[in-house]
Amino acid sequence: MTPAHTLSGGDPTTFHSTRERMDTLLTFAGSAEAQALTHAALEVEVQCRGREVLRQLMADHFALRAKEEEHRAQVVDAQGIPHTTHEDNHTRPLVTIFGPIPVSRVAYRHKGTTNLYPADLVANLPSERYSHGLREIAARAALQDSFDSAVATIAQQTGQRLGKRQVEQLTDKAARDVDTFYAQQPRPQATAQQALVVDRDATRRSATEHGQGGKSGAQTPDPVILGRETRAQTHGGGRLRVWGDPSGPHAPRYSPIPTV
Repeated sequence: MTPAHTLSGGDPTTFHSTRERMDTLLTFAGSAEAQALTHAALEVEVQCRGREVLRQLMADHFALRAKEEEHRAQVVDAQGIPHTTHEDNHTRPLVTIFGPIPVSRVAYRHKGTTNLYPADLVANLPSERYSHGLREIAARAALQDSFDSAVATIAQQTGQRLGKRQVEQLTDKAARDVDTFYAQQPRPQATAQQALVVDRDATRRSATEHGQGGKSGAQTPDPVILGRETRAQTHGGGRLRVWGDPSGPHAPRYSPIPTV
């Protein structure tokens, strides 16, 4: 893939839709309509319009990735079956913290098997339609209060309206990543004077109690929410084998999202 800093390739039409929406926002900011608003109403209006600019920016970025994605000779699945036929413009939805966008990429096919999408692995797209950012907000909000409260928090922070069941699923997904995350961390050697005890079961029980809407009197530690998928993902039904140098630039890396 072309290095990120040269993705635009000098094409003046790149991010054209984003620029149009940004110009619209600037026009509004200098209009008589905006000047007639109270500061609180202006905040709401700029937030909504600004979120749409950012959503379009994400959409334009992924459109550019799709345009410049290089074709591979073949991609091998987890069963060792080579997928040598490719098709462009296979699109899937992705609901980001700014709003839903389409993501197009190259599909690699083999008759009788499911399609593989290497670009999904490079971008570390989630297997479900909701982004890691939405998953993080859902998990943190559910730990602080109930799932109903988490639904309201997501709507307030992102403008995205998810159902309670969807929030429960996203929170469960984040919790399931905890054991895998700990299993991949290096274990320092303790000296004779040191002892380290990590009770992950207790942490999980506390998180579950908060997720069900009940607050305990004890302080609950922040959840470990992974910024990358930790298991082989099913994108369009197929499992990708990680190929190439495992220490290369696109090797999966797992790390918790830092607390803001």
